[in-house]
Amino acid sequence: MSDAADAGAPASDQQRRITYGWRINGQTAGFGAEIPPAPAQYAAPDSLAEFLTARYWGYNGATDGSRLREYRVRREPWPLQTATICGFEGNLNILSDTYPITAAMTGPPASALIAAGGPTQIGWPHRAI
Repeated sequence: MSDAADAGAPASDQQRRITYGWRINGQTAGFGAEIPPAPAQYAAPDSLAEFLTARYWGYNGATDGSRLREYRVRREPWPLQTATICGFEGNLNILSDTYPITAAMTGPPASALIAAGGPTQIGWPHRAI
């Protein structure tokens, strides 16, 4: 699975659209991506796609927000498809108070990948710092 060979997922004969949205303070926003009719493939070794999708560790804050927690993530690589059209819809400013990523979202993306996902094992969290 380490090469960029066909991952065996069937290709659709039609372009598909995937969306993810949310509501913050009564306003809606979201992302959308269109995927061409092509089979999913595994990321090539040492590629940007592999760097963006390979995850071995996860991080989050404790429920009281007092510390950072770290946990081990184990999974096989996921087949990927590259979106040809993607973008953000809605008021980008509603994210600025909640998420510090709005500046990075004002231009076109450097990469837009869709992963089907698969079985994942998450280890017990422990204090990272």
